Amino acid sequence: DVVWARRVWGPVISDRLEEADKVAAQRECQAYVDAILGLLPTKAFWVNPTEGRLCANNKVLQLRAALESGIEVPDTVITNDPATVKKFYNRNDGNIIFKPFKFACWSTDDVSASLFTAKVSSEHMEYISQIAQSPGIFQRCVEKSSEIRVNVFGADAHAIQILPFADGTFGVDSRLDPRTFAEKSVMYPVSE
Repeated sequence: DVVWARRVWGPVISDRLEEADKVAAQRECQAYVDAILGLLPTKAFWVNPTEGRLCANNKVLQLRAALESGIEVPDTVITNDPATVKKFYNRNDGNIIFKPFKFACWSTDDVSASLFTAKVSSEHMEYISQIAQSPGIFQRCVEKSSEIRVNVFGADAHAIQILPFADGTFGVDSRLDPRTFAEKSVMYPVSE
């Protein structure tokens, strides 16, 4: 048996519920998902076992692992304090990015939105007081000549090098631009 738990999303709660009931419904639905995952065969080969998936999806643990491995990590602030973000923005001459802890998407009647890694602009800084409602990860923006993403399946590793677009630029988050994989990315086998 094989279980592929690639992306396990949290429950989506109906807007028809009263606000007070949404918290309880969210908690119960998440407990249901966790219980179902717990019933899947434990002796199966798991692609993204729960413990590994939780660690891999935790950006703060990723940062710590990178530092402990000797990988250089850009100057980073994890906060919901607007004053701290302003100081960090100024200390880095406005050259910072924002990363959410987790991917998020939501919609209203006429608009859908998603939260990805993004460059923080001076316009964003006009509204930075809103960060007090929900913390984020802020880092000095690092200019890159390429981006390498690696997927590991057991002992097999597969890497892709994402190169600049034809105009020489990069998107801040390569997942958002369709040119990323249409122009010139290179697949590499990874040897042991």
